[in-house]
Amino acid sequence: MEEKLRLKPTLPRVTVAERYRNHLIFVTGDLEPETNLWTAHAHIQFNESSRTFRDVWLPSPTVRFETKRQSEEHMMKEAKKWIDDKIGDSAGRTLYPKITLKSVWRWILNKSD
Repeated sequence: MEEKLRLKPTLPRVTVAERYRNHLIFVTGDLEPETNLWTAHAHIQFNESSRTFRDVWLPSPTVRFETKRQSEEHMMKEAKKWIDDKIGDSAGRTLYPKITLKSVWRWILNKSD
């Protein structure tokens, strides 16, 4: 009877996932056995257009941390910074206040007085 070979998954297990500005951020912390310090990796997914899906792996930082949580928090900040730099801080924002139908009616009624 032949034994079936079971392949271990090669992708690291994601420990933190967050949606930020229409992007999905996945962060995984890894312990480096040589130094006993933690580093993290970030993977970002987003739709560039209605027909284009992007998958971006950010480079690992050279900084190492004593805890897994610290490394993941640092990498999440780096991923958000990458998104902000790509989109721009003012994307989706306007200098003009939001105009609602209620405010237009109020303006019309005040003008007719």
